[in-house]
Amino acid sequence: MRVNFWPSVFLCAVVGITCHAQTFTSLVSLTDATGAEPLALGQQANGMLWVTTFVQGKFNCGTLFQTTLLGKLSGLRNFSCKNGNAPQGLTPGTDGSYYGVTFSGGPGNGGNCF
Repeated sequence: MRVNFWPSVFLCAVVGITCHAQTFTSLVSLTDATGAEPLALGQQANGMLWVTTFVQGKFNCGTLFQTTLLGKLSGLRNFSCKNGNAPQGLTPGTDGSYYGVTFSGGPGNGGNCF
């Protein structure tokens, strides 16, 4: 089967022109107060995002917070090392809540589920 050269070039040019590149949009700029080194991101059905950070926050043990797609931060929760340190991930539950684990901390310093 022989492929015509010019129609193929035209098709590639049209596809290349009509495809748009992705744009990067920063939602939240993290600080020592909000936490640093984000690890997990989960989105609820209502569009809200939950984020965990590995370090920083009030006690330098990581944080959990919620943000909108417009970058409005809310629900900041600080891990105190006594209730967990360095939250790792988020898993959506069937009840609409998110659950996660911490790397260390908690009563036995072996981590915690939240």
